[in-house]
Amino acid sequence: MAKLCFISYARNSNLDGRLTRFVDKLQKQIPGHLPHGTKPDDVVFFDVRNIDNGADWMQRLADAARECKVCICFYSPPYFTSEYSGREVQVFLQRLHAWSQLPGNVGAQARAIIPVVWVPHDPLPAVLKPFQIGPVANLPPTYAKEGLHALAMRKSRSDAYNAVLNALAIDIAAILKTLTLPDGAPIASFDAIASAFHSPGPTRYGAAVMVFATPAKRAQPFGGSSIDTMIEAVANRCKVPFREIRVDANVDTEIKNSIGAREMPVVVADRESVESPNNAGLVKKISAALDESSTVILFDAPLPNAADAVVKLRALAAKTFASWKAAAVARCLVAADSDTFEAELEKRLKKAKTELIAADPAGKAEDKGLQAQAEAQGITTGAQPVLTGPGA
Repeated sequence: MAKLCFISYARNSNLDGRLTRFVDKLQKQIPGHLPHGTKPDDVVFFDVRNIDNGADWMQRLADAARECKVCICFYSPPYFTSEYSGREVQVFLQRLHAWSQLPGNVGAQARAIIPVVWVPHDPLPAVLKPFQIGPVANLPPTYAKEGLHALAMRKSRSDAYNAVLNALAIDIAAILKTLTLPDGAPIASFDAIASAFHSPGPTRYGAAVMVFATPAKRAQPFGGSSIDTMIEAVANRCKVPFREIRVDANVDTEIKNSIGAREMPVVVADRESVESPNNAGLVKKISAALDESSTVILFDAPLPNAADAVVKLRALAAKTFASWKAAAVARCLVAADSDTFEAELEKRLKKAKTELIAADPAGKAEDKGLQAQAEAQGITTGAQPVLTGPGA
């Protein structure tokens, strides 16, 4: 059975679990404003609660986005840099467009996207400006100014927090009672959905990340945060845009496309996936497509002796990526704990933009900010003035 509300948020906004706790409270409160018999479990699709380990999480996400009746968006700075959040919103925008074309709906307005100010962010992407941030008259002024996360952190703000919770539950229930949003068409590939927050195509001078890991290792590689959460956190700290590439039969083509689009390919893989005979073909494709701008991070759950884990991973790197260029092992980073994983990824992402601009003659004289970043890290771009425009 499809849920009623799709929770769209950035994982990096939920590192302290407060967003999860708010969603749990909202889920319990909404049924009190809906027809008798509505169960809390029927109300919310929230990936941390509704996608089991081992499930095809991307397909579950796509199905929920095309079937839920409303999308509750938790606004925050990381939210608007997330490709996945942008794709989720895009699915609902497409469904709203289909609704507006139905007989009797032409020219009408529907509220299927419900913003929640988790952490204030300005300006909003243009596509979201038509959607009002809740019933403003019923919300405390501290909410719009400080955001719901700030209210959740302080006991002195508990009255304001509960006022927002109650107002949102009433507002969401009222929308659910009146809006009949048609299901979206089946989504063959969630990756193929264009993010509502980003320009079409790859992001220049960013990272194209491939996570090549079993679902269990991807969800809890070191018994804590997921791989996706750690990547998102590091990318946001480094202010490096990133997108994810699926590891499938087309992965080598996607890697080459990302290199051509001035992105740094980053392969994040666990030992089990790399060593599996069933994945030999994929490993070969990945290895053959990488170039000297690429990065591989091999990780494994901690062994009793962390040094042993590092030795084993380095040996695996030397064996697996032998066909990669001479820099393969030197640029293949290894991690046996979350701190090392984040530290190694941060080192590479911090240099991603500067190294890419240094190797990109076409952009050297056009982006002074990137030139300055490169020069600050000792990378001489050698930019020369160029003439552009008519008659150049």
